[in-house]
Amino acid sequence: MTSSLSWPRFRDLLPWQLPAKAMATYQPIDPKNPRLRTLIDELARSQLWKLLWLPADLPYYEAQGAFAGTEDSPHTKQLIFSSWKVVPRSIAMLVSYAMERLMVLEGDAEPSYGELRERHRPLLRWSEEDGRLGGMPLLALFYPCVTLAKKIDPLAHAQAQHDRLTRVELERRVSKEIAELLSPIIRAHQDKSARPDQRWYWAAPLLLDKTYAAGVREWMAEDSDEWSWGSAEDEDQSIFQRHIAEAARILDQPQRLGRPPDDLTDALTKISLGAPGTVVLRSLLRHSPSSDDRAAWQSAAPAALGFRTLFNVPESVLLLRRLFARQMPYWDQVLNYCCDGNLQAVIDEYVHVLIDLLSVEPDSAEGLHSLGDAIGDAVSLHTTSLACDIYRASSSGGFSVQCSSGLSRSPRQYAFSS
Repeated sequence: MTSSLSWPRFRDLLPWQLPAKAMATYQPIDPKNPRLRTLIDELARSQLWKLLWLPADLPYYEAQGAFAGTEDSPHTKQLIFSSWKVVPRSIAMLVSYAMERLMVLEGDAEPSYGELRERHRPLLRWSEEDGRLGGMPLLALFYPCVTLAKKIDPLAHAQAQHDRLTRVELERRVSKEIAELLSPIIRAHQDKSARPDQRWYWAAPLLLDKTYAAGVREWMAEDSDEWSWGSAEDEDQSIFQRHIAEAARILDQPQRLGRPPDDLTDALTKISLGAPGTVVLRSLLRHSPSSDDRAAWQSAAPAALGFRTLFNVPESVLLLRRLFARQMPYWDQVLNYCCDGNLQAVIDEYVHVLIDLLSVEPDSAEGLHSLGDAIGDAVSLHTTSLACDIYRASSSGGFSVQCSSGLSRSPRQYAFSS
């Protein structure tokens, strides 16, 4: 290697390699290519790096937050052609780093690339401390509520509106429907304690199903190889099962709950519109009218948990922490982000494509499981590692090669969106 390269000539090439020290602290790097520099600048200005999924082509209501204005600015793939084999990986690496850097700097003023995952741990976790289960609020996001999925439909409201439906108007309509569904449950609860019980936020969807879809209680207790709510690889499965057991106890003994919070109807309105569990279940039921609800429910439950991976990566955590008030619980920030991004319309469009892509019959248990698996896989993609070689001149005049700057983050939509 050193015999064919003279010292001055090789030394002149060193400034053209990736600056490992700059990347270690998320400093900006120059791609040293005008076209690639333009691509990165366009993506940065477009604010696409704030979107964890591409907006729906036909949203059901006006988007808000990070997704505001995307209805009138359609985004699609951008094809880049090159005869050089190194180009795809180079673009994926540099564009992903540039966009990830923007996300990380939203919530960390002094980030460290190598320590990012240690410093910003997943927040959507099934945990237990001193006998207290800390992951119960996650059920508000990931429990597929049959009642909300079947009796509340943002698509129906959008179809009844001649012009684009505003988020405020949709929530007003849905809130009335939720209040009617919740009324008999609240009336039967006689607790008059002064302090509201926060458990209602995750327990209310289960109690709705106990009232209007009683079969769900049996489905929760089933243990089948065909489906499983599952848990992350680094978490104890038994802790997750204890969360499910606690949810079942509340179903059987709702009198254990205290006074319902005053904003319970508002919270359930957001859950009905944006919670991944209910959203996925509604999409599956939309394409399987004659199928039993059990197969759809069991397919939606593990699929919804795939969103936990998406929202647990450090970049997502830092981004949402900046977009929403920090005092808001993270599960609530996730719920608001899903509502802002028209998640129901996104999943509906994706399921519509998947049916043809996978050649499945959605009106069957096997077809529903295939759709659920595909949704879960899509939102819980594991990261791709792209390594680069760093050449350094040693004191003896030789050169050492070390692969110390492998990019462990996945090249997401930034590499192909415009």
